[in-house]
Amino acid sequence: MNNTTLGRNGFGDEDPINNNEVRLCKDWIKKWITKRKTINEKKGSYCLKHAVERNNSNYISNGAFIQAAIDLGYSYRVSGPNAFFNMSFVDAKRNLEKSNYYGM
Repeated sequence: MNNTTLGRNGFGDEDPINNNEVRLCKDWIKKWITKRKTINEKKGSYCLKHAVERNNSNYISNGAFIQAAIDLGYSYRVSGPNAFFNMSFVDAKRNLEKSNYYGM
């Protein structure tokens, strides 16, 4: 496998990504994340998917989070199976209780 394929477990995987998980990720990203100019290496896809899980009480795959961010036009840098994005977490941090961003 190579890092150009994107599947359920992230880059290098070919398992199908669940579209409902992608939708939940998009909803969370739209509500709590804003774009910035540069890639933010503080929190990657695997870490961020956990905030979406806590926010929805549903399992979210790493690949679903990555696909959602790509679909929404975020730039990214591949790091193994994970990705870092040009995301600002300021809004999520400001409202930890509602965004479920805490603990990362």
